[in-house]
Amino acid sequence: MLPVHLSRRLRAGLLYMAAAAAAVAALVISLSNSFLQGVTLEQQLNFYLPVVLGQCLFVVLALYTISVVYLKPVFGTLDLLSAGRPVADELAAAARRASFNYPLDMLIFLTLCGAGLSLIFHAAEWLFFYRGNIPAHWWVLTFQNAAFELTLAVSLGMFYFAFSRRLLREPLELTTGLAPDEGKRLTVKGRLLLIIISLFIINVSSFFAFYLLFPLSGRSVPAGLYLAYTLLLLLYSMVAGLAVAADTGADILLVARRLAEMARGAAPGRHQTLTVTSLDEVGDLVAAFNRLQQQVARVYRNVDRELALARAVQKGLLPREFPALPGWEAAAVSRPARQVGGDFYDFVSLPEGRFGLLVGDAAGKGMPAALLMAAVVGILRAEAPRGDSPAAVLSKVNDLVCSVLAGGMFVTVLYAVFEPASGRCTLASAGHMSPVRFFAGGGEPELVTAGALPLGLEQGVTYRDTTLTIPPGGGIAFYSDGLVEARDKSGELFGFPRFLRLFHSAAATGGESFIAMVMDEVERFAGGEPADDLTLLLLRRAGTSGGEKSPPASGRC
Repeated sequence: MLPVHLSRRLRAGLLYMAAAAAAVAALVISLSNSFLQGVTLEQQLNFYLPVVLGQCLFVVLALYTISVVYLKPVFGTLDLLSAGRPVADELAAAARRASFNYPLDMLIFLTLCGAGLSLIFHAAEWLFFYRGNIPAHWWVLTFQNAAFELTLAVSLGMFYFAFSRRLLREPLELTTGLAPDEGKRLTVKGRLLLIIISLFIINVSSFFAFYLLFPLSGRSVPAGLYLAYTLLLLLYSMVAGLAVAADTGADILLVARRLAEMARGAAPGRHQTLTVTSLDEVGDLVAAFNRLQQQVARVYRNVDRELALARAVQKGLLPREFPALPGWEAAAVSRPARQVGGDFYDFVSLPEGRFGLLVGDAAGKGMPAALLMAAVVGILRAEAPRGDSPAAVLSKVNDLVCSVLAGGMFVTVLYAVFEPASGRCTLASAGHMSPVRFFAGGGEPELVTAGALPLGLEQGVTYRDTTLTIPPGGGIAFYSDGLVEARDKSGELFGFPRFLRLFHSAAATGGESFIAMVMDEVERFAGGEPADDLTLLLLRRAGTSGGEKSPPASGRC
């Protein structure tokens, strides 16, 4: 439900606008009486000022009444929206039509009324007072006054045309989508032409009133007054022109700003539909942008649904939990930078009680990396259980991947085979990050270097096995480059020194707790969401270096 004061606020805005127009008219008329007509201050206070104020009060009431009657559908629509009640299509259409037409209709109405009333007044003056005996210079004075009155009427019309659209923007925003955009169409070219013609009339009539006809009446005007009036005319022309231009340009700038946001990747569904405030090329641009935003939002929703499905499928490719590994504890987590990513890990059961661990990182992020990751995981799962050494498995997989991958795509993989009883680990790396071996008692962790080309770059690559022993109480960690290459706002890398320092407590901390601590540290350093996928797999051997056994290991990931 909308605030109940919307209708009152619009009425107040109309009253203020009418009062401002009348105040400007009163000021101009009073100054004209004093400086051009020679009216003294006493005459102003005793007669002219009360008359002018009465006329201006009438103008305020007339303009306000006409505006309220004209915008009656708008007030009805606002009242229904404030009460939370539905608005009929016919009423919403009438409200939008009135909001669109009001500025132009008020410009035409005020100009015609001003010109018509001036013509009627001077015709009646001639008919009833001076038809038989026309005073000297009467025609000059009459044309002078008529030109001044026309200047004032067109100026008030321009005032309404320039500022009323801003007042009616909120009703147009609230009724957007409730009814089609209908009303008097005024092109940008026509609007500019209308402004130019209005300003031309104002300046030409002012020229006739003060620069030509006034001297013909036998009176002289001080040079300072000429200059002051000229500057006022220029100022008014600039204010009126800039107000209309700013109102026209506001919608264009808003569309440009929204397009820039979309280009930066902001989801269009988070933006409200832009309001069409004019029936011209700018309004067509805003309407076209709204249609574009709706279409892009639909595409985003479809992509989000597909990505959510892909995320579920990808999550299903990763082991939900590790099997029970007597004497060992395994834990892992993988957090994609987007809804899907290219990092992966897997567990492989092997003959003779051995087991293998796979960790990999497909080049890139998002859907391409996820598809590549899924294909490579399938090939690795087919080749790893054959019992070959890690290096032989990677060589076979590399040849298969090279035969199907397009140029420029690759995958880094680390494959390790463990003998649980002895703690022996044989691993081979295809361009993946060097694993970290850590020790009980807070010993210095070390990087195990074992690298070669990533999978998919070149056929016939020979990989080598590296053998090491995991001591009791110690362990080994596999990870993706997103952890050590995370950057803070200044561009500084998280780096290996920070990463390795975290492993001083790895042997004494539960696997899941340690992984959570590492992830929190990296994300806190990056100031939010890191730019790359994050994967960390931790394998820890139970017991201590002195032979004392630690509690039974968990096998969850």
